Amino acid sequence: MNRKILYCSRTWYCRLQYKHGNYGQYCRLISSQFPLWSNVNTENKPLESNPYFQKYADKISETRKVKDNTVTQSHTSDSIDVLDHSLKQKYQDLDEKLEKTISSSSNRGPPTVGQRKDLDDIMYVDKLKEKSDTEIAQIWTEYHQQRDSICAIIPKVTYERIIKRAAECPLFVYPLPRNEGVEFIFAQFSNNDCHFTPLLSFKTFGENAPPILTISHYQEFSESKGIVLMSGNWDPKQLSNAEAQFLANQLQLFYAVEDESRYNLVKAFNHFPENFNYEDILQCSLNK
Repeated sequence: MNRKILYCSRTWYCRLQYKHGNYGQYCRLISSQFPLWSNVNTENKPLESNPYFQKYADKISETRKVKDNTVTQSHTSDSIDVLDHSLKQKYQDLDEKLEKTISSSSNRGPPTVGQRKDLDDIMYVDKLKEKSDTEIAQIWTEYHQQRDSICAIIPKVTYERIIKRAAECPLFVYPLPRNEGVEFIFAQFSNNDCHFTPLLSFKTFGENAPPILTISHYQEFSESKGIVLMSGNWDPKQLSNAEAQFLANQLQLFYAVEDESRYNLVKAFNHFPENFNYEDILQCSLNK
């Protein structure tokens, strides 16, 4: 894509160069359409009444043609040379700027699904330190609403329960309603992140299965404000906003709620697979 930008820039330059190569034709076109702008010499009219004009009319006419043609060619040639030099310099500078921009921004941009983005890359943490927990929650929510993405503000006590259970049982599956049916989504915790991928994709590719949703938790304000910030990014080709939010809610339902009955299913999936039953997940998940 970056090379395409550079190619288009050079193509644009070539087209402009070709256009100004026909500069004389454009000048004559303008003169015919706008006669007031034409280079008409009215000082020659009294010359025609001179008695010697008719005698030397042919030579005078030839002299005028040669002079006008020489001036026109010289003016056109000089104009083209100036335009060519200006255009070449301009688009050479543009190419250099594009190269510098591409090389300096290759490691920047929004995170892809599966990559964690530091909180300081999302907003100014130092400025948030001066805010109350309520103000931080409001800023965090508004930030994600403007970008049509999902987020949550989790109490410190609740997140401590989540991360404790995630360390004990990092794997689980969640039923996602789709097309009058259900698709199971496999999820795995990795430190403060949780990655989601279709169960079929995980069975096919294993650890190399591409995630379709990543939920990240930020503990920067856990001690000072008593809150943990959650942010989710997903593949829009695989999930809708509502489906991503549904899976985020499912994670909290099985890992955050104090009710041990749901967490027992997570334990069974991780440690007692012979006792695990997918029907039990459907009942607990879809019948809240």
